[in-house]
Amino acid sequence: MQGLENMAFVSNAVSLVTYFYGYMNFSLTKSATTLTNFMETSFLLALFGGFLSDTYLTRFQTCAIFGSIEFLGNAIPAIQAHFGVLRPFPCIEVPPSKMNKCEQASSGQVAILFTGLYPVAFGSSGIKGLPSVGVDWAFGVSTLAISFAVLFLCMGKSVYRIYIPQGSPLIRIFQVFVAAYKNRKLPTPKMADQLFEMHDRGRSPH
Repeated sequence: MQGLENMAFVSNAVSLVTYFYGYMNFSLTKSATTLTNFMETSFLLALFGGFLSDTYLTRFQTCAIFGSIEFLGNAIPAIQAHFGVLRPFPCIEVPPSKMNKCEQASSGQVAILFTGLYPVAFGSSGIKGLPSVGVDWAFGVSTLAISFAVLFLCMGKSVYRIYIPQGSPLIRIFQVFVAAYKNRKLPTPKMADQLFEMHDRGRSPH
């Protein structure tokens, strides 16, 4: 699932600016600002998803729920890119100085765009890179990738190790700070096997 999710996320920085500027007729400044807000929201909400998976839901349930939200979020921009009535007439290859002459996106068209983008951000996903033509196919490929990711995850439920969260994560975080303060003056062990590393001990199950 992680590989298919990354396939829909990695090229956001290029593809979304291209879509905002060339197809939604945003200015360069507004395109960059919209992308920055989207990426910041994606990474900040990833903390919420991690907290949710470690407290109230299992990690499997979190991936399945958030993956479904990502699928819906990717489907909306794909539909908008395919049907011209849902977006303004594109001003492709128009210099920035003449962007004010292009048809501006209506409030309803912008609302459709954000209705798709921020569910994607909530699921910590993204949009596939856009080619010079066929922008609807680019969004469609991302939607298909996310749908396969959720499908493969659900198919492996029978062999997935379900870990039910126990206790409060805030208490465990506080315990880490207390232990670090108590051990702050201890010398560093000379033997590597005496160090506490997550790859060989204390690893959390899935």
